[in-house]
Amino acid sequence: MGRFDDGNRCALCGNAKDERRKLIVGLHGAVCSECIDLCNDILQKGPEGTAPPAPASRTILDQLIAMTLELARSEHGQVILGEGNTSARDGDTLWIKATGHQMPSITAGGFVQVNLGRVIQTIDGPRLPDDELRAILNDARTDDRSKNFPSTETYMHALLLTLPDVYFVAHTHPMATLGLMCGPQARQFAEQRLFPDQIVLCGPSSVYVPYVAPGLELAVAIREACREYTNDTGMQPKTILLENHGLIALGRTPKEAVSACLMTEKAAKVFSIASDPHALTPEEVEHIHNWTDEHFRQGKIWSD
Repeated sequence: MGRFDDGNRCALCGNAKDERRKLIVGLHGAVCSECIDLCNDILQKGPEGTAPPAPASRTILDQLIAMTLELARSEHGQVILGEGNTSARDGDTLWIKATGHQMPSITAGGFVQVNLGRVIQTIDGPRLPDDELRAILNDARTDDRSKNFPSTETYMHALLLTLPDVYFVAHTHPMATLGLMCGPQARQFAEQRLFPDQIVLCGPSSVYVPYVAPGLELAVAIREACREYTNDTGMQPKTILLENHGLIALGRTPKEAVSACLMTEKAAKVFSIASDPHALTPEEVEHIHNWTDEHFRQGKIWSD
């Protein structure tokens, strides 16, 4: 019998159970949760401390599919039928919902992989006719045998996926939000905040973009609006509101993008219910945005 095989102490490190350390008891003693975590870390790093391999492309696509299906759940009211699109960065490429596919029933076959650099190069180049822009998107596919064609909003997604810490983009047309974006209070809703959760999950304000037809011109308008927002605030945006069009949410993880979509729609409903919306002051918004407690809660909500 060993020194620590009585089930009250870890057989590896000798420490007793406490509030932070749990014990898993077996036939020949116990192992604490910290030692188990250490073993898992060693296994993941592999021999001689090497890092685990980067996730395969399929892993990125799986996350994108799951995010898209979550957004498309009917109770969220984010999309109906074929509108809206989602994307994710995967190295030097991006995955994006293909034209004509519907988010509520999307599978891997509903996405197409595109060369990110090819698309960005076009945004920075001279303005071209619509048919040439479509041909460039089709040629930018990593598999030219694919029967899928990238959405015309690929230009917008490619641009946003080059922003710092943005790996997932969700573009939806939620009813209450879209209603506000079609009315006289569109800019007011974008620039104000009504309650703390809206700040925590959607940022201290949203980028507002006056109406531009979808395609490359919209991507350029979004780029300029985001640059102005960053210059004015010193921050990257979390949400972008498009006049007469809809919502864009940006995230490091799928949960980050989804939570911003859902909270924006809740805020739109609250804004619509209030006969004379009372917005939080800039000082109140800044307090919530910089509050450590809210940062902790934010991280718990966004973690995968």
